[in-house]
Amino acid sequence: MKVPSKIIVAVHRLYALIDQLADQLVRMDNYWNKCFPCTNKGCCCVGVDIPVYEAEWLLIAEYLSKLCHEDIEQVKKNLSDNILCPFRLTTKCAIHTVRPLYCRFTPYMAVYYEAATEIEVMYPAANCTFIRQHCTRITGSPPQSFESLGGRHFIVITETVYKAQEFKLLKDFGDTKYLSELLFL
Repeated sequence: MKVPSKIIVAVHRLYALIDQLADQLVRMDNYWNKCFPCTNKGCCCVGVDIPVYEAEWLLIAEYLSKLCHEDIEQVKKNLSDNILCPFRLTTKCAIHTVRPLYCRFTPYMAVYYEAATEIEVMYPAANCTFIRQHCTRITGSPPQSFESLGGRHFIVITETVYKAQEFKLLKDFGDTKYLSELLFL
């Protein structure tokens, strides 16, 4: 299946939006500088099963077909060893350029649950494993694009990415599956 050009444009606009939000966040909160550039060989990628939209998966498959032989062999080895993210190479991500949305807003995302007036955040500990925490919002106003929780700022993806028209196009294009479903069937 080929991804229509309007979906490709939407995906790239979403990627640009996330990159812009991440740049703002890093300028706003020095804590996140530890993630750029990654000095822990992508340890936050280990053991994480992520949702991937169909259009993203098709773009990843196309990108994989253009990788150098060495990287393809490492991805195949990772697959045979049942490594959850087979795209994690020794010092880099093999698909960094076309990595899915979820990879792009990790590690600094927050999700607002309106019914519970809670925000769920995930952030890396010192060893880059994730800490998941629910924070109750005291204010009755909706969250902003960035929220300060526990002295740290986060991008509230439910107020930014999920409200973008491009996200709706991406969701409506096809199914969402988890990486493990796509790779280990």
